[in-house]
Parts: sequence; C-alpha cells; structure tokens
Amino acid sequence: MAGQTPGLLQDLQAAGVECLAVTEAVFASLAETLKPQGIAAVALMPRLPLPERPALTLVLDGVADPGNAGTLLRSAEAAGADLALFGPGTVDPFNDKTLRAGMGAHFRLPLRLCATWEAVLAALAPDQATYVAEAGAALAYDQVDWRRPRPH
Repeated sequence: MAGQTPGLLQDLQAAGVECLAVTEAVFASLAETLKPQGIAAVALMPRLPLPERPALTLVLDGVADPGNAGTLLRSAEAAGADLALFGPGTVDPFNDKTLRAGMGAHFRLPLRLCATWEAVLAALAPDQATYVAEAGAALAYDQVDWRRPRPH
C-alpha cells in the first residue's frame, strides 16, 4: 500500500495524521468490501447544523436498502435539498454501504435520525410544502419543481 500512494501518506503524516500499517486480514475486516481501494480512514462524521428554515427536506420512510438510502441522499443533495431525515424503520445513514452510495453527501447535507414520526414532524418547517413520492406515480420526479409550494 505504501508503495502505491507515497505522496498521500507523506501529506497525511506531515499534517499530523497518525498512519498505521495493518495486516491484510485486519484491513479486510475494516474495508467490508470484496475489492477495497487499499486505504481506510477512521474519522468522526460531521454533525452539520440544521438549517433554520429548510426549503427542501428529504424524508426517508422505511428505506431498508443502504445503497438506495445513499443514492437518495446524493440525489437530494444534488437537487438542492438542505436537510435529510431518516424516519422510523430506515437504515442507519452511517452504514458503510449508505456512506459509499452517498458519495460524500454526508459531508454536505445535514441529516438526522428520527426515531418517531413526531420527531420527523418537529424537524420540518411548519409552512413547508410537502410532497409524497412513490414508485409508479403518474408524475415523474423531474416534472416537479420541488422547491415551490404546490398551487391550490
């Protein structure tokens, strides 16, 4: 590993980051993938501040597949969402597969676990427009301006 990325390791060490060599068996238990990239980091996940008045919030309801949850996070972040709430029965947002599928959205999009629907409702702005998206709906997701209130 050190021979493959000496510049990265030197930069990390120069920045005061502790770098440790581990056996292949230890690395395999850390990576949790069949073909890891050869480097792993242990870091605290950021707890980004919640927006005062979120304009667009993603609420995940019972999303059990971590890859789908991560994909939803990165798509919401790309669409301009400023908050993601993981409702009851939804996978852990810090599951390794969710993190990989999120492709960095965890570092840009504030998210919170909500154990109850009361907690979800409390996190939403009182006058925030609410849309429900479901598979097989008549209107495609890209036909909606998600940031504007629905006309009455």
